[in-house]
Amino acid sequence: MVFHSDIGNFLLTSPDFKKFVADTAIDGVNRVLSEHKEKCSTDYKILKNLMCKGGEPGLLQVKIETKNPLLSNADVDKHETKL
Repeated sequence: MVFHSDIGNFLLTSPDFKKFVADTAIDGVNRVLSEHKEKCSTDYKILKNLMCKGGEPGLLQVKIETKNPLLSNADVDKHETKL
């Protein structure tokens, strides 16, 4: 699941909002998994002070549709390389 970066600020102030975000993420994953007749467990624990291997976690890139034809054609999978 991907959430806006501002969500992190709200998570620090409200434990109820943190539970809401976690439940929303699980519901979203379950919607996708239901196509394959699978389900994600709703039993979770929010970890605190967890260190990621290699430092900070990397940013997730999200592909969006644009009206700009130059950016639309920038998909690497649509072009063959000469290598």
